[in-house]
Amino acid sequence: MKSASLRPMLCMLCLLLALQGYAQDVVKGVVTDAVNQTQIPGVAVRVKNRNTGTVSDPNGGFTLSLNAATDTIVASSIGYLTQELAVGGRKVLNISLQADPQKLGELVVIGYTTVRRKDLTGAVASMGPEQLTRMQSNNVVSSLVGLAGVRATGSDAGSIRIRGNRSVAASNTPLLIVDGMPYYGSLNTIDQNDIASLDVLKDASSAALYGSRGANGIIVITTKKGIKGKSRISVDSYTGVGKYYWGNLRNMKAAEYIQFKRDANRAAGIWNSTADDAKIFSTVELDKLGQVDNNFAKDYYDKLGFQTNNTITFTSGSDRGSQKISFNYLNNKARGKNMAKYDRFILSTDHDMQIRKNIRIGLSSRLSYEKQQNEPGSFGYRLFRFIPTVELYDENGELIAFPIGDSLLKNPFLDENRDAWDSQSSAYQAFIKAFFSVDILPGLNFRTNLSMDQVFTDAGSYIDNRSAVFAEALNQASISNGKSSRYAWNNILNYKKTFGDHAIDAFGVFELQESRSLSSNASGSDQALAQYKWYNIDALTQNKTLGSEFVRSQQLSYVGRVQYAYKDRYILTGTMRYDGASQLAPRNRWDLFPSIAAAWNISEEPFFKVKPVSNLKLRASYGLTGNNAISPYATYGAVLTRYTIFGGSGGDIPYPTLEPDQLAVETLKWEKTKMLNAGLDFGLFENRITGSVDFYSSKTSDLLNRRKLPYTTGFNNVWANIGKSQNTGVEITLNAVAIDKKDLRWSLGLNFYHNKEELTELYDPRLTKDIQNGWWIGYPVNGVTFDYVSAGIWQTNEAHIAAIYGRKPGEIKIKDMDGDGAITGNDRQIIGTERPTLGSSLTTTLTYRNFDLMLDVYSEIGALTRDDWSTTRWANDMGRFNAAKIDYWTPDNPSNKYPQPLAGRSSLDFISSIGYYKNDFVRLRNATLGYTFTKLLPFAERARVYVAAAEPLRYWRYTAEGGLSDREVVYNIGFNLTF
Repeated sequence: MKSASLRPMLCMLCLLLALQGYAQDVVKGVVTDAVNQTQIPGVAVRVKNRNTGTVSDPNGGFTLSLNAATDTIVASSIGYLTQELAVGGRKVLNISLQADPQKLGELVVIGYTTVRRKDLTGAVASMGPEQLTRMQSNNVVSSLVGLAGVRATGSDAGSIRIRGNRSVAASNTPLLIVDGMPYYGSLNTIDQNDIASLDVLKDASSAALYGSRGANGIIVITTKKGIKGKSRISVDSYTGVGKYYWGNLRNMKAAEYIQFKRDANRAAGIWNSTADDAKIFSTVELDKLGQVDNNFAKDYYDKLGFQTNNTITFTSGSDRGSQKISFNYLNNKARGKNMAKYDRFILSTDHDMQIRKNIRIGLSSRLSYEKQQNEPGSFGYRLFRFIPTVELYDENGELIAFPIGDSLLKNPFLDENRDAWDSQSSAYQAFIKAFFSVDILPGLNFRTNLSMDQVFTDAGSYIDNRSAVFAEALNQASISNGKSSRYAWNNILNYKKTFGDHAIDAFGVFELQESRSLSSNASGSDQALAQYKWYNIDALTQNKTLGSEFVRSQQLSYVGRVQYAYKDRYILTGTMRYDGASQLAPRNRWDLFPSIAAAWNISEEPFFKVKPVSNLKLRASYGLTGNNAISPYATYGAVLTRYTIFGGSGGDIPYPTLEPDQLAVETLKWEKTKMLNAGLDFGLFENRITGSVDFYSSKTSDLLNRRKLPYTTGFNNVWANIGKSQNTGVEITLNAVAIDKKDLRWSLGLNFYHNKEELTELYDPRLTKDIQNGWWIGYPVNGVTFDYVSAGIWQTNEAHIAAIYGRKPGEIKIKDMDGDGAITGNDRQIIGTERPTLGSSLTTTLTYRNFDLMLDVYSEIGALTRDDWSTTRWANDMGRFNAAKIDYWTPDNPSNKYPQPLAGRSSLDFISSIGYYKNDFVRLRNATLGYTFTKLLPFAERARVYVAAAEPLRYWRYTAEGGLSDREVVYNIGFNLTF
């Protein structure tokens, strides 16, 4: 009996011991992006080798029941590399996923919403944090260079063109959207380290969401947010110096300058031998002629420039919300004493709170302050031109104001004295956004966003005759102040639902925007005390002027969009936007901008069994976008302020009067662009190779332009919808992982971009050109070079032929294009344009163990550029200043490239015709070598140091063929630290 009663108890004990190995523990955590630390929703989190798993919630959180002592977690998500983590007995396990370079940007922000790239029907180019920060630069623009369909030639949004220019007189600048709201501030006020993603919307299907200015393309920036879970602090910092390289640009040494001046004056009939030196050289020069040889420009540019950029970011969060605070400081300092200096401070915050299960609220802000100390006008150029035969300092080390007694040759270093010359500007900006989001029903969400953008600017300048660039007896001072306020409010109702094989994503938007700006300025001369500078304008005693301006514009918009997908294979998108803009004529302020797009995921078809092809999608879109980017009061007409002199008993008195300038117009309407895009997305070998090809055509009509009016009308011009333009092109993007081993990974990214921009109709359809305005049918809307064609230099043995054209040996020979025996305006022709026919880029990253090497190469071919150093600058006040060293013509040196110098001339006939070159180039824009430490600091999650060089190498056809150029290479050292 006793044995029988123990048997069940023994069985139970054995069962408990067996089950103990499968004890269930509850493990929680948050899944985040390894680079930008944002939470990732929808991540599949499962237990390895078991059928247990879950999906991360909207805040990246997950909860799993498992054996904490023995189990391993596997986390995977589209666009990220799969990661395995041993639980190791932990109750809280946060997972940090690395983006898959070949699938980066699987979630694309297209405005008001996000879509999977798989479901995308439009043409969108995307960049992640690693791509945006690959260049150590002051702003985002440099990171956009090389992106397919995008050309950036400057440092702010105004220099960015997406698929070419369309408008002649209205803006071609793309629209900026930051965190879902229109952003009109400078891109300099956005820290690259604070950007989570950047998407460029290029075709009508995506850009039509923002019908106003959608024709110019859209740049959508999403900033980093707070993180649920562990608090993190990240520091990103670099410091660098700018090293100047002369290239093939040189100014003349003393002996060369002396001979140059003699040659120029000999041609003018002033100098014949050294006995005439006293006629052309000052007494100061003659005293030490041939003994003094200074190069003030070289001494200045041999100094180093300096820059530093530092960002510290704090993120944290919980189930109830998340926070982010980021601070950035950037400083650029030019070489030399009291020269240009730029300081920028940015404080960025983001707060997100889940106040109910279905309600979220948030508040974010970006506060920036910029201060610019301007460099004296053309300081480096004035040093370059200064004659090398004199000293600028006396024996006591004091500056000599007039080294040779010439009033036009004052000592440039006088401008290092900020009491004699000063110019400063500053800008304060506050961009604040708040949102409220509520899930009304499953799949149905309402969100309202409100943003305010306030910018305050001020600038002041002072100059007196102690400076090198001012000779008037009375000093001058000026000040300007500005305030701009922009408000935007949108309300979005979004419905997303999947019904078996069917999926629908629809939303409607109501949006209101208002912009106001107020500016004032004052200037005058004879400041009572130089110390007042521009801070006491009331103390100016003469020539006071005052001015002010107020501008206001408004826009109201209604947007609707529906996207339908069947089995993730067939996708159809329709968009409708109805805009009203106050800038246009009252009867034409409202217009409709529709678009439609479709995509076919061919690789999802059961019949598609092409083994090497892992992804294949065909897409097409067509739609209408608009442009209203002109002055808010363009349709109301304008007058000019003039002063008219009336005589009286007290003498002539100037009275302010008004003169008609711009005629009011009641018919001005939207400039419209019809866009057609066809694209193919593909992936090969399990997406080891991915890419896309896009063909597009955009036709713009009703161009916003000014029409000149006959003087008899009493007006100078009027705004009108006149002319047409067109852009057609192709874009190719390729990405590949060439090597993917345990310790070695090599990835490459290639972009090719061809765009043909052309005017197709002028204000009169019968015209093919307007030379005065620089417009030609079949050529770009601007940047066309129309000039004479040089055939070299007239030589001594061609004197009799040169005389027929009224020229002499040593002068520039111009081709007689029409053969009439005379050089007239009819002999000019189109030399070329500023637009390249092909742009391309290559980005490659090689990772070996803890080392990483990144190279960024960019090239353009087909554009035209001009050498000013050897033409207009060389010929400016010839013989009076130093100039670039070139092989110019003399009777003893019959050069066929550059003409004979001629003293007493501010320029030479046809000098511009000899300076044109092809602007083909290949530039290594950036090279970065980094090393990531695994156990450098016990508290650090990530520690990386790097060295980098910006623009270290280049091939430029312009310099290879003789064009003169210098350049600067910036060398940086930096680190990234997260803990």
